[in-house]
Amino acid sequence: MRAVPSRLGVRIGIGICEDFWHLALPQLLALDGAQILINVSSSPGRDLAATNEVGLGTATSWRTLMRTYAQLTTSFVVFCNRVGVDESISFWGGSEVIAPSGHLLFGAPLYDEGLFVVDVALEDVRRERIALPLLRDERPELNVRELSRIIAERSGMADDATAEPGARPGFDVAVPEIASTEAVAVSPHDERMR
Repeated sequence: MRAVPSRLGVRIGIGICEDFWHLALPQLLALDGAQILINVSSSPGRDLAATNEVGLGTATSWRTLMRTYAQLTTSFVVFCNRVGVDESISFWGGSEVIAPSGHLLFGAPLYDEGLFVVDVALEDVRRERIALPLLRDERPELNVRELSRIIAERSGMADDATAEPGARPGFDVAVPEIASTEAVAVSPHDERMR
């Protein structure tokens, strides 16, 4: 999970498929200096009530996520999705390039293969980060502190301040005690069975 230098003269951050369903990854890559976030995906088509954008729920979700990440990280986002059919699973394509402002620069057609080249103005990253200084104002030390607290509470190493009294570690709600008889596993080779 590191941004890496590229031949373009900018740092890039790469996520594979479902990595970008987790908010922390694009944010960490951008905080590490990525100006271009790339997600290589193999997203199958779900909700295929129709073959248009409205009927393809997966495409709508991915597009919303990518635009949101572009805006929140003030980075270019390149979404490269598989296209075609493999063992009766349909992959919808629809690759996109999104500007740091969240505006669509390029959108590939659904269900059509192709090789696309998109020119991006790298100065847009700097311009957007000056206009909307979200990364500059981010407080990673606060995130680290709160994540440490949450991990300690979930593992039972600290009391969970938000949990009900009597809740087990890692759970917020107390579960009533259920009377049960002690079960003993017995092997057929056990002496007690003879």
